[in-house]
Formats: sequence, C-alpha cells, structure tokens
Amino acid sequence: MVFSLVYSSTTDHDWSQDELVALLEWSRGWNHDHGVTGLLLYRDCAFMQFLEGEEPTVNGLFSHISVDPRHQDVDLMWTNHTEHRRFGEWTMGFREMTEQPVAELGYNRLLNEVLDADEDADGHGRTLDDFLSMFRPS
Repeated sequence: MVFSLVYSSTTDHDWSQDELVALLEWSRGWNHDHGVTGLLLYRDCAFMQFLEGEEPTVNGLFSHISVDPRHQDVDLMWTNHTEHRRFGEWTMGFREMTEQPVAELGYNRLLNEVLDADEDADGHGRTLDDFLSMFRPS
C-alpha cells in the first residue's frame, strides 16, 4: 500500500526562484533516496504539497515540515491509502502557479482523485478545492 497526504502551508515572504530551486534540489534528492514522490504547488507565499510513499517515511517527512520555520500555518488536508502511486514518476513535481489554472497544467489527477475524496463524514467542506482556488488566476 502507498500512503498519501496533502498539506498546505504559508510562508513569511514570497520565495525567490533561487530559494525554490534550492528547495526542489534538496527535496528531489531526499525523496529519491527515501522512496517519496509527489507534487508541490506554490503561489503568493502559499504551498500545497502532495506526498506519497511508505507511511512511516511520509509521516516523518510531514512532521519535519510541520516544525520547519520556513512553513507557517501547516494544515494536514487529506490522507489516503492506495495500491498505486499517483505521481510515481516525479520525485517532486513542481509548478509555480501564476498564469494558468491547475486543471490546464495537467494536474487533473490531483483534482479528480483528491478533490473528489475531500469530504468529511458529515459531507462538509471542500478544503482542497477552496485551497486550490487560490492558485487559479482571477
């Protein structure tokens, strides 16, 4: 089984290209070494990340992210167990969301598979949909 989670966080400043590149280089190396794959979205001081791999590894990584001072307002939005990876070919796919809506960038898997499952037991909330709306240009 593959464990997946999605979290969001904010930052205290708009990240430069150099900061984003450094984060991605480190993340891709660590993820490769530890069997983690996923997708990172960034826009206007906000991150959303989809992580997948072995549950103890992904939970450990999320715990590290949760206390990283570069991340604020860390919110675990969704978890799931599945038989197959959604982003198996990406040690960390990335998109800085500026011009195009998420769906036009080929992330339909994220939208269709994750957003459809994002409802609590009472049928409330669409937290991922609300969050992703921040990444859609007005």
